[in-house]
Amino acid sequence: MAGELSLFIDVEQKKLVTSFYNTAEFVLPPFMQGETVALQIFPVKRVSPASISAPHSYVSLSGATVKVGICGGTGTPTGTQSDPTPTVIAFQDSFSAITNGFSGTLDLNTSDVASFLGSEASKASTFEIEITPSAGTPKKYIQVPCTIKAAVIESTSTVPTPLPLYYTKNEVDAGFVKKIGGNGDSIELRSENGTWGVIIRLTNDGVLEMNPFQL
Repeated sequence: MAGELSLFIDVEQKKLVTSFYNTAEFVLPPFMQGETVALQIFPVKRVSPASISAPHSYVSLSGATVKVGICGGTGTPTGTQSDPTPTVIAFQDSFSAITNGFSGTLDLNTSDVASFLGSEASKASTFEIEITPSAGTPKKYIQVPCTIKAAVIESTSTVPTPLPLYYTKNEVDAGFVKKIGGNGDSIELRSENGTWGVIIRLTNDGVLEMNPFQL
């Protein structure tokens, strides 16, 4: 499934249509595990009298709240509260207003999606869109079947756990000689055989001091 999906909702028939210019019912393509899908949702309704060139008009739902979810459990919702568990495996309730609709993302790179698929290559579920007008009650405009497919190339990336073999920033900073040191800084050098050392510093009189010492 592409990373972008435009959905046109016939709010009177409560179904997805192909586009603003096409009244044919739209069937969701499969969702892929690991994707973050950019959603654009456009509420529309049929015009009367019907027009071939523009069969729909946009429905203004300015200020409305939009929620999108994919069902967990067996993939089929039930009438029991908080059932199935988890109720949703992908969910979004943060959408921005755009011209004639709403825009948001749906993250399918979640542990709930992975658990839902388990060892299956694909699994059927239910996709739902709920819209609450600025002054009104929630309406389930869309509840349609959908399919989730397991990813071949896994999207999850992990950062290696820090081990003692890796230097910290402070250890690196302490391990090299700065081109220009701080006031009063000195440099310590060691002989090749490791038996002698020398501390080099510059006095306030501009005299370079070298103080050797035995290790």
